[in-house]
Amino acid sequence: MHNSVQIKAFSFYLILVILAYTVSGCDYLFPPLKSDKISVSEADRYISKHKGSPELVIIDLRPKTEFDKGHIEGAINLDYTLTDFPAMIEKLDKGKRYIIYDSADRNSLKTLELMKESKILSGHIILGGIEEWKKQGLPLTKAVN
Repeated sequence: MHNSVQIKAFSFYLILVILAYTVSGCDYLFPPLKSDKISVSEADRYISKHKGSPELVIIDLRPKTEFDKGHIEGAINLDYTLTDFPAMIEKLDKGKRYIIYDSADRNSLKTLELMKESKILSGHIILGGIEEWKKQGLPLTKAVN
């Protein structure tokens, strides 16, 4: 009889621990982004966990024609080559978290510096950009016209 009570108590405790991890977001399984340069796998995990969150903005820096052919789901297009690009970055909400990418890293690195100059402190680039994302077989979505 005593063992039965211990098993029930242990089961109850185990369920509470599992619920606590689930409710808290379980940063152990899905750690927060700590670096401004993140791997494709880190980006994928973070984007999946925060899908639909108004606090996360994914920015594709490529020209619209490339963006329309395929981009990370939920991404918006801010074309790095536009003359008013610095003004667009300046207008971004400084309280949001941004994950940015381009074809590789060159424009992403420059944009990250521009974001820092604009007092946007939660900017992260995906190392290797969309090309590395594709190499890892991760999904892309096409623009709906």
